Order: sequence, then C-alpha cells, then structure tokens
Amino acid sequence: MVEIVLDTNFITIPFDFRVDIYAEIERIVDEPYELVFPKICINEISRLKTGKGALDLMQKKGVKVVEIPLKKTVDDSIVSYANEHKAIIATQDAELRKKALKNSLSVITLREKQFLIKIGGM
Repeated sequence: MVEIVLDTNFITIPFDFRVDIYAEIERIVDEPYELVFPKICINEISRLKTGKGALDLMQKKGVKVVEIPLKKTVDDSIVSYANEHKAIIATQDAELRKKALKNSLSVITLREKQFLIKIGGM
C-alpha cells in the first residue's frame, strides 16, 4: 500500500477552490493507498483561517497523522520521508513539488483550480 503525504496547503484546497481532494485522489490513484499528514505541520495548519475546517475534514476522512523527523526544513522532512517510504507527495507548494520531482517522487497537485493530476515518479 502506498502512502500519500498531504502537505498543509494541499488540505486547504477544498476550502480555497471547492475541489474534493479526497474524491479526486480516489479518481487518479490506481493502487491501494493510505493518506497521511505530517505531525510537524499541525501548528502550521492551525494558524490558517481554514485550518480547523481542514483538520476536521482530514479526521473525518481517516487521514493518519504521522511522526516525521524534522530535517533542515519541513519540505526536506517531507521529501526524506517520501523517499524512505516510497510515498507520493500531495502539494501545491512549487518548491516542494520541484524537490520531489528532482528526487523522482510522484506528486499530486491541483491543475486549473479544478482537478488533481499526478506527475513524476519512477
């Protein structure tokens, strides 16, 4: 089963763009998966206006909160975890997307503010 690591800006998509990321992931991922969210991102999401709603929806959808050791940056931590677990990274962050693709990781991202796509990977 592949893990999909959701980052902070990704879980706010339902509130910012009215896109059901959970149904979209189901549509584009052809293998069994588990959605995970880094515990190190909880403080970051809590400070956002849509944070509480995003956390509530995440819990309702059964997203597992996982411990990820903090590296130099949160992005580096997520990439390191994804490399180690052969996980997919779900993000809207351009820098994180670039780092993930450079590491031959798959990335799920929002396209045209309407739907998700999966890019990269081995």
